[in-house]
Amino acid sequence: MGLIKRISVLLLVNVCCLSLFACGGGAKSPVTEVVGNWKLTYVERIITDDLEAEQSAVQYSGETVQSQISEKPAQGNVFVLVRLIIEKEQSGAAAFSWDQLTIQDADGNRYARMENDSFLESYGYTRQKMTDLTLGKNEGYICFELPDQAASGTITLCYEAEDDSCSIPIT
Repeated sequence: MGLIKRISVLLLVNVCCLSLFACGGGAKSPVTEVVGNWKLTYVERIITDDLEAEQSAVQYSGETVQSQISEKPAQGNVFVLVRLIIEKEQSGAAAFSWDQLTIQDADGNRYARMENDSFLESYGYTRQKMTDLTLGKNEGYICFELPDQAASGTITLCYEAEDDSCSIPIT
């Protein structure tokens, strides 16, 4: 093959690769819904059956020791980490209540936020506080534990306010 043909093929392959990456695999845009007096912005979700990290601890001797830590859901389940921005749209009115936020699977089953997802901080995820929110802008991850099959299908983040509700597909 001549030099010009090689360069042409190489350029063609580069153009194809660039257009594939530009069109197909980019990050998804955040989705925002307003419900009651709250603005919910879904940023991303992470589905995993194992969280791992390395921790360092200083011993009495002053030596630093590294150790692996791991968090796993119950057998047959996965963690669904959801990054949310929750902002109060107007003063007063009702608090944002975590027991009103669920994930719904394709069969209509609903799953609540884990009662204690504080372990997220150990794995480098900024966590949303667990108390009811009353004001300001709150951003971070929350964790749900779902059966693997439910999480691999269509799942929707649902919030039920006093006189309003919203559903955000999380993909």
